[in-house]
Amino acid sequence: VTIATTQGDATDTLTVTGDVQTPETTVTPTGTISLGSTGTGSATQQTVTINNTGNASLDVAKPTLEGSDASAFSVVSGAQQFRVAPDSEEMVVVSFAPESVGTQTANLTIEPVNDPTATKTTIQLSGTGARADAAIEPTSIEFGDVSQGSTETRDVTVRNDGNAPLNITSVATPAAFTLSGLSTADTIPASSERTATVTVDTTGTARGALTGTLTVGTNDSTLTSTLGARTVAPSLSSASTTTEFEITRLGTTTLETIIIENDGNAPLTLNDPRISGSGAAGFTLLDGPTDQTLAPSEAARYTVQFDPSNLTTPVENAQGTQSARTATATLAVDSPNASVNSFDATLKGEAVTPAVELDRRTIRFPETAVGETLTRNVTVSNN
Repeated sequence: VTIATTQGDATDTLTVTGDVQTPETTVTPTGTISLGSTGTGSATQQTVTINNTGNASLDVAKPTLEGSDASAFSVVSGAQQFRVAPDSEEMVVVSFAPESVGTQTANLTIEPVNDPTATKTTIQLSGTGARADAAIEPTSIEFGDVSQGSTETRDVTVRNDGNAPLNITSVATPAAFTLSGLSTADTIPASSERTATVTVDTTGTARGALTGTLTVGTNDSTLTSTLGARTVAPSLSSASTTTEFEITRLGTTTLETIIIENDGNAPLTLNDPRISGSGAAGFTLLDGPTDQTLAPSEAARYTVQFDPSNLTTPVENAQGTQSARTATATLAVDSPNASVNSFDATLKGEAVTPAVELDRRTIRFPETAVGETLTRNVTVSNN
C-alpha cells in the first residue's frame, strides 16, 4: 500500500499480508465405476468419495444422473446439495437396480460450487442386468406301487440356466410326500443346479392313489412337479369265520369248503394251514394250498372233512345231548404280510348215531275169517 504526502514527492509504503481460505476438491474414483452383474429385481451399490483437503468448507451441488439408462441407476445417499467441512469427506452412494437384462450405462456428475480451481467431475456408471432362469426336472415324478408302511425316494433337480443367482423363496409338498436337500432361503448360483430328494411315506395311508404337486417358489418363477404313488397292501377276507357242517351220522363224513380271498391291491401270501382245538380229531384238511401267493381278487379254497368216528368217544358223543354231540375246532392260516393278520375259522360239526323208532309197540288184528286179509301200517323212523 503506497501513501502520498503533501511534502512534495515523498511517499510511504505499508505492506499488508493475509491468508486466502479456499476448499480443495478430490473425487474418487473417477472415470468409470462398474456395478457388475445384478439380477433383475435386486440392486447393487457403489460409493463415490468427495474429499475436501482445503481450509474452507466445500459446497457440492446436487449430483445428477444422465443417459439413456439413467432410470436403472439412482443416488441413494448424498442425493441433495451438501457441504464438506475442511479436511473431511462425504460420500455419494449410487445404486444399480436393472429391470431388464444386458449392459446399461449412465453418467454421474458431481460439481463443486465454491472451489475456484475445481471443475465438475463426470463418472460413467455401468452395470449388467442379469436374470435367473429357473427350471425343474422331471416335471412329473411317479413312484409306482409302494407297499403300505414303507418309503420310496426319487431325485428332482432344480436348475438355474440364467446369469443371476436363483433364490428359493418357498417349498411345499402334499401329504405323504417330503422334500430334502432344498429349502427356503437357499440360493443356486448362475448356470448351476441343485439335486434334492422327494420321499413318499405310505405309513398310515389307505390303499389307493396318492397324488399332489411339489411347488418350489423362486425369484424367477414358480416351479411345479406332479407327484404320484399308489399305496398297495393285501387284504384277507372270507365270507364267514364260522363254518357249520351238516349233522353227520356216525360212520359217514361231510365236507365243507372255506374260501379265503385277497381283496387288497397287492399279492397275499398264505402258508401253514392247520386245525387245532378240542375237537380237532374230528376234522381233516383234505385239500388246500400249504404255501400260496394270491394275486389281488384271487382266492384260495380249503376243503375240510368232518368224521365223527375220529372223535375220542364217537358213540358217546353221537348219542349224547346236542352240546355233547357237537365238536369244535379252528382252522388257522398264517400270512407273512405285515398288514395282514392270521386267518382263523371256527369249525363246528354235530355227530349222531342211527336210532330206529316204531310209531307203535303193539299191533292188534281182529278176528279174521279164513281166506280174509287184514293190514295195519307201522311207521319206522330214524331218530
